[in-house]
Amino acid sequence: MKRLLQIELLKLRPYKAFWIMWGVYLVLLVAMAIVFKNILDEIMSETPAVKVLFGGNILSFPLVWHNIAYILSYLHLVLGILVVVMVTNEINYKTIRQSTINGLSRNEFLFSKVWTVILFSLIATVIMMVTTLLLGLLNSDEASMTGMWDKVLYVPAFFIQLVGYCTFAIFLSLLVKRAGFAIAAMFIYVFVIEETLAWQLPRITEELTYLLPVETFDKLIKSPFRAALDGDTLQQPDMLAMGLSVGYTLGFIGLSSWMLKRRDL
Repeated sequence: MKRLLQIELLKLRPYKAFWIMWGVYLVLLVAMAIVFKNILDEIMSETPAVKVLFGGNILSFPLVWHNIAYILSYLHLVLGILVVVMVTNEINYKTIRQSTINGLSRNEFLFSKVWTVILFSLIATVIMMVTTLLLGLLNSDEASMTGMWDKVLYVPAFFIQLVGYCTFAIFLSLLVKRAGFAIAAMFIYVFVIEETLAWQLPRITEELTYLLPVETFDKLIKSPFRAALDGDTLQQPDMLAMGLSVGYTLGFIGLSSWMLKRRDL
């Protein structure tokens, strides 16, 4: 693992545009949480009923774990785009071919991407956790501090969700090969195909939506605001979705490996 990570980071080191985009993504994680806090402060000062509806201060413990994880999950596709660029550049510039000539197997090439994705997802999750912890400490009273860690499972759920999106991006990149087409395919699949199916399938039975990988990733961190309106407290992430998300992630890695072994580089 260490050797593959070193190889991947060495290849990425001179690619300034990638690191700029990666830095922007990390800044957005913090900035989006702060903007969300400021918007909430304004809404609650003008409409106190909102605070009652959501059962207290949205940014206090333990609610803050779920709420910030949900808001920041909207940035997953940003990292997905970075992954698409990372993989398709290797294909378009033929560095994947050079890597195999130099002795790297096709599976090692794939897992150099997977381990890099896991590393980046871990860094993003740590930033999300620290940001959430600070917001919680700043907005919690003594009573809410007693349940400080009650919903902390939304942190690993955030990590699993992010890795899932990124392995999906790796799969699409190897399938389509061109960055622009792969990004377009990702958005069409996520926002058109799966959204349409996720709207239609519950008319038969809600369980069928677990057949959709991205929808299953999204079920890990459901909208806390919609849940509050429905009177559901959502104490913990959907554990079925968590297990299936790990399965879909492994499935995308397996499909990517299968494609690499059968394609001409």
